Amino acid sequence: MINFLNQKYLNLVVVFLLIIVNLLAVYHFDFFYSRLFRFITALLFFLFYFFVSNKLKQNSKLIVAIALVFLLCDYLLMFHSKENYTYYYVFARYLRHVLLTFLIWKYVNFKRVDRFSFIIITIVLIINIGGVALILDLIKPTIYNPVRFYLYIPESLIMLALGYLAIIYGLGFNTKKSLFFVGGIIAIVFSDIFYVLGFHLNLNILFYFSRLLYLFGLVYFISSLLKPHKSKII
Repeated sequence: MINFLNQKYLNLVVVFLLIIVNLLAVYHFDFFYSRLFRFITALLFFLFYFFVSNKLKQNSKLIVAIALVFLLCDYLLMFHSKENYTYYYVFARYLRHVLLTFLIWKYVNFKRVDRFSFIIITIVLIINIGGVALILDLIKPTIYNPVRFYLYIPESLIMLALGYLAIIYGLGFNTKKSLFFVGGIIAIVFSDIFYVLGFHLNLNILFYFSRLLYLFGLVYFISSLLKPHKSKII
């Protein structure tokens, strides 16, 4: 028990230090090197996951594919300012969202969610659709290539669908695994939103929020992968 607690606190300290290093990288370095720190951190997180999951024999081809696509997104992000890499990066994010949806699809059961919660979630989804429309309206004047703008529209719909299904999954199972997954997905989605706003509106302060949410999202997502489905919280 003592060794387990020591390992748990050590993991928390390492995560905290990596977050601090990333925020300092955003402040001190240019876009390329700042994003390089993000890529290295994501790589370390997934290496940790595969090291632990191999012991627990929890790996699957889908999770390996998701990890590779996460790393691909972070690699392409380093070159996001270049026109061609922008398209690659957006399509990689498409693929990431779709694979994450596949990961929980068989566990999504609308019948497990009570009617009141379902209505509230649907109302929130409608409000978020309006919010996404507002964001697209804000960034449209800053995008000179219309193709880049129209690529954001289907991605926004995919992100909303992923977030909606993740919440249905989380409420339906109400376990540590499902709720950690929901927290991770919501954080990653908002990280992407803050990044897009910061990039197109030249609001550098949003890059700090984007990085922080992304790292928290990864931590919660990977934690959800390591937890069994029977890890009830009630």
